[in-house]
Amino acid sequence: MQFFLKHINIGIDYIELILSYTLNQIRENDRIEIEKMLKSHLNPALGGNLMNSLAHSWKQEGIEEGRKKEKITMAKEMKKEGLSLEAIMKITKLDKKDIEKLHDYITCCK
Repeated sequence: MQFFLKHINIGIDYIELILSYTLNQIRENDRIEIEKMLKSHLNPALGGNLMNSLAHSWKQEGIEEGRKKEKITMAKEMKKEGLSLEAIMKITKLDKKDIEKLHDYITCCK
């Protein structure tokens, strides 16, 4: 029995990983529909654990997205103040491509 339970848990972890990846790649409206479907078709114990894990994943994704937006806002201000690309990269930890996009935006939309 212990062997069987161990393999079930491995399978659940694998399913959770696949769902987390998939759900991170789709739109918010689709996420809500998939969440409803999972809640209604999974047994309560498995469904509850899976939904908690997905909710945590989505929360982390939102936090990371908010942090990046804040860095972009800071980078825009730094660029307007004339800081070099290298200085902005060092301070914000944004990559060169993101900052160059901001430069294009700022110069076209002044």
